[in-house]
Amino acid sequence: GELESDTSSVIQLSHSLGSQPFETRGQINVRSLKSGSVNIQQDSSYDWKDYKEAGEANEFYHLEAFVKYNGIERTFLTSTKACLLYESQLADIITIHVDLLGNIYGVSVATPHSQQCTGTVPEFEPNFNTTVLISYMEHGPV
Repeated sequence: GELESDTSSVIQLSHSLGSQPFETRGQINVRSLKSGSVNIQQDSSYDWKDYKEAGEANEFYHLEAFVKYNGIERTFLTSTKACLLYESQLADIITIHVDLLGNIYGVSVATPHSQQCTGTVPEFEPNFNTTVLISYMEHGPV
């Protein structure tokens, strides 16, 4: 189906390892939800060993997404195991969930593959390699 409205929006990203305070991660510029035109500007602000230590401590990586669109402001919180992010060498997938009216109703973070947190990773540059996906709500049974 066609989205009723198509607005650009900015999603501010903050992140935290374990129980640390949130730090700025960057932002996603959504030029068009219809076409899926997005770009992301970000940097880690954590060192690779921060991810390593959080992973070894079985802590979570938390991503907070502050969304502004259509004059509405919403904050979404999503998490994944720090060890998964560490083992993927900061390859993550951020999904923006959009309803039938074109409103963003969720943001979630995940890592590719079915990683098991099996062990060590060679030292790497702590730069995110992020895929941004837009997931549209399906018309379906209510």
